Amino acid sequence: MISYFIRVIFKFLMAKKLVGLIAFVYFIKTSRIGKRKKYKILALSYERFRGELEILNKNQDIEINILPFSWQTRFINYFLKNEEKKLIGKTDSANKTNFKKFENFLILFLKTYYRFTKIDLVIGCAVHYKHDITWGKVSERIGIPYVVLHKECLYGSSGFIHDFKKQWLVGREKFQGRHVIVHNCIVRDLWVKNKFIKKENISVGGNMRMQDFIKKKPIKVKKIDLLFFSFAPGVGLSSMGLKMFPKKNKGFYNLSYNTHKVIFQYALKNPNKKVVIKTKWGDQWIRYLIDIAKKNKIEISKLKNLEIISDYKFNVHNLILSSDTIVGFNSTTVLESSIKNKNVIIPYFDEAKDKILKKYVFFHEYLKLFNIARSQQDLKQKIDKCLSKKSSDFSMTERKYVFSKYISPYDKNSINIQLNILLKILMKSKYEKRLS
Repeated sequence: MISYFIRVIFKFLMAKKLVGLIAFVYFIKTSRIGKRKKYKILALSYERFRGELEILNKNQDIEINILPFSWQTRFINYFLKNEEKKLIGKTDSANKTNFKKFENFLILFLKTYYRFTKIDLVIGCAVHYKHDITWGKVSERIGIPYVVLHKECLYGSSGFIHDFKKQWLVGREKFQGRHVIVHNCIVRDLWVKNKFIKKENISVGGNMRMQDFIKKKPIKVKKIDLLFFSFAPGVGLSSMGLKMFPKKNKGFYNLSYNTHKVIFQYALKNPNKKVVIKTKWGDQWIRYLIDIAKKNKIEISKLKNLEIISDYKFNVHNLILSSDTIVGFNSTTVLESSIKNKNVIIPYFDEAKDKILKKYVFFHEYLKLFNIARSQQDLKQKIDKCLSKKSSDFSMTERKYVFSKYISPYDKNSINIQLNILLKILMKSKYEKRLS
């Protein structure tokens, strides 16, 4: 009832073009994380950040402000139809009437809103988030820098990179903000080479969330014997248009099914071993696991040594540090586990050996740095073998190199790098405003 009342009032204010009043309401809805500080930053789609806002907020000069996502999206929903929303960020939207109306309104609104809130800089966490693109672009146009701390930087296979260039970059507007910070050189070089962004507007800043993990030491007394990062049949295949759980026999269907089956069987036959399965989310993912177990006549509820964790907020790094042996596929957790000298097993059978799909196996040229299971039986043997060893036999120097290549520079402080970039942009912006 309350939300309906708010929508009615919002439409009335928009219809009457009461921009000042709308901006004041948005000012009231804007909240601050922590204390007041020198520089005020507004985080768009703030719930999609993965801890970066908390890290930034620890700096003595940076204050993080947030706006409820439902309020951030009201303007898009008011001006654009569902079909038009799909064109956000595409070159096809340039001359559309509703897009021009949307941008012209945002210019008026944001000028007033930023006067109320005293915002100095706007940040986003992905260059392709439709609800951030126009807001960020207009902010930049009216003199408030827009910076993206791009979080989706795992370009782990030749197949993904090929599809990305062909499908994502073609027909896309060039980045129109001030700067983008990415995790690695692969992303930076690909975007610059394909003219999505100018070289001077993008930096490799690493992944801030990895900084603390890199410093941590493995826990001496292991709490978990076998940790399995569950993967769905469509993992790493989004560029092919596949969902995480596509129809039967699509993607890595058999590989996923058979790997889960082996893990369940291991837990059943080794009740003295602690086994943890970490999923990316619950609901459908959990139903998928239950279905596999049932088809193999295994009752998950009776496996006292098995724990399934589906909460996305659970600290993955603590799981890795507490584990002996890790099984994973097409995931950053494979590399994260490797730099802690863990026994890492990658299942490489069924569709992973397919002529086409093997191009979508992440870190393919570096598989020699992991224990590779080439069949279900080999996976069983590899688990037993790894659990009998205290640490891996692979080169840590090479593992750190691969981690740096795909995830974050191992020997550089990513937090300091990104903070320095943001503070330089803030100081320059403040200086330019004083001159104008």
